[in-house]
Amino acid sequence: MTGEESCLAFKERGHGVPLFSTQEPRLGGAVHVRELDHANERVAHEILTDIMTARAAKEIDTLARYKGKKPLWWLGTVYPEAATPRFLSLFNEQGTLLGWAALSTTPSLPKCAVLGAIVRPPFRNFGLGWAIVEHCRKYAREVLDDTTLADLFFDTREQNTQVLRIVEKVGMTPARERVDINGNRMIGFSIPLVDG
Repeated sequence: MTGEESCLAFKERGHGVPLFSTQEPRLGGAVHVRELDHANERVAHEILTDIMTARAAKEIDTLARYKGKKPLWWLGTVYPEAATPRFLSLFNEQGTLLGWAALSTTPSLPKCAVLGAIVRPPFRNFGLGWAIVEHCRKYAREVLDDTTLADLFFDTREQNTQVLRIVEKVGMTPARERVDINGNRMIGFSIPLVDG
């Protein structure tokens, strides 16, 4: 392991495979997916830092106001343990963290794996968003250890054109609409899981 990959903690016997996608991201090399140990403070800090960066850029909204202290507590407010969160990191061959995906469940969306994902800004527009969706469609049941899951779901702000392009390319269908805590209109999308 090199780069940022050598500084993070991974779940023992957790998900660890090459990134699955029918279209390889245009990054000039392989991408590896490893399940992070989100009970580790350094891991929680990295995830929250990316969430706060996306929040500052108005790409996502969250109640969390993480400022570098109590990362495990703050991560638990964003992804409570009851939601069975699992965090998948994406690394290039040099060990650089390209982004991550969170898979979780919620009683309000039965039989759905709920996806949250962030691609770090320098690695956007290379096909990673599309690849994350495809990878999670294939592996969500395994990662969440739930064979009853049928669909992959996520929602985004209606003005998030970058994510809406991914939705269109992947072929996701509108599933529901809601208004978030700050009055933003959110559009939810789903797509059936595929067998791994």
